[in-house]
Amino acid sequence: MMVGRAGQCFGVGVACAILAASGNAWCEEGETPHRDVLSVEETHGAPQGFHAERQTRWGLIIAGAATTGLGALMLGTGLQQHAENEQRTGMGSDPGSGGEFFIIAGSISMAAGIPMLVYGLVSPRDVYVRDRPRTLSLGLSPNPRHFGASLSLTF
Repeated sequence: MMVGRAGQCFGVGVACAILAASGNAWCEEGETPHRDVLSVEETHGAPQGFHAERQTRWGLIIAGAATTGLGALMLGTGLQQHAENEQRTGMGSDPGSGGEFFIIAGSISMAAGIPMLVYGLVSPRDVYVRDRPRTLSLGLSPNPRHFGASLSLTF
């Protein structure tokens, strides 16, 4: 039963990786991918129907903030455990007392999270965004029993 679950998890992971693959992996050579946002590194100049924009790196900001926050929480927990142990014993704690693990893990987590957060905040990325032409369309659907209409506005 356990092997079956592991196989299912592995299969779902592979499926997610395939679905998350870059959109231009399925395009022919020289063809523009059918996405709304392209990075500047993927193309040589703005493709037809796209314009340049600068976007915030939200992935790095969120990951950096979460990693830094978790590290600060672990560091605070470790320092609190260290202080409690020192107060209870009246001397410094030994390396295996428990608080040191949280202090070390929290420091490492903050050392990884702060650069991610700062880089995400100070370096927006240049991308090409698909132009959205303004369109107004009216659709009619006559039927022997009823008559239907639809109005669509894109801006």
